[in-house]
Amino acid sequence: MKKLSFGILGGDSRQLFLAELLKKDGYKINTFGILKSENFPIKSLSETLESEILIFPLPVSRDGIHIQSTYISIEDILNIIKDKKIFCGIKNSVNNEIWQSLKIVDYSKNEDFTVSNAWLTAEGVLKILFDKIKKPLSESKCLITGFGRIGKILAMIFRNFKTSIDILIHSDGDAAWSEIFGVNPVKLEENINYDFIINTAPAMIFNKNILEKVNKNTYMLDLASVAGIEFDVAADLGIKAEHVLGIPGRFFPKSAAEFIKREIIKNLTF
Repeated sequence: MKKLSFGILGGDSRQLFLAELLKKDGYKINTFGILKSENFPIKSLSETLESEILIFPLPVSRDGIHIQSTYISIEDILNIIKDKKIFCGIKNSVNNEIWQSLKIVDYSKNEDFTVSNAWLTAEGVLKILFDKIKKPLSESKCLITGFGRIGKILAMIFRNFKTSIDILIHSDGDAAWSEIFGVNPVKLEENINYDFIINTAPAMIFNKNILEKVNKNTYMLDLASVAGIEFDVAADLGIKAEHVLGIPGRFFPKSAAEFIKREIIKNLTF
């Protein structure tokens, strides 16, 4: 039985591991714009787009126009890909109406994928914190802003480390969840004194007015796709703040690729 062909375009090392996993299963793989590998000879864009199924990265684009880590704009290839089977992560990262109208499986919307990816993100956060903060988590006090999947997983992990955890409350739902998780619901008061703050909410929370209240020794880590920290202001105030995206691809690309592959195989007949 003839195996399907996959064209894998752009992205980070997750795409390379995905190509290797699918090739191991016997699929024909064409790649363009992914990391170099001796297992995948360099193909032209046209050869890759001839594949039966196309896999774009997560997110598809960083600037809303080009395929992540390539110089290829989505608009330039729309006529070629419009009748293809397409998989991607965060379809809405591309600002193009025709692209949005295409029948595409956005695996990043599937609950089992998002939970698995959130767990990898939380584990990556631990690695970052071990490098950045100068005291044990068991002796630290933290603030988490945003209490979605990642926020909840982080709260669960930190609680096991006996970290003192506060959750910034935005809604009655957040207050209810904080009670279930046994963490402290707070609002931002005059003095914001923590060893580290982790933002997961895609909204500007830490503007100049709020940052001026933050202890200067606090380490701030922003995980949100839309930054919630005014980084230039934080720098001026002497606060160490970083915006770190794509943690699963950065620290655990093979595991992240396995989750992506699982979603693709489940949805091959869409």
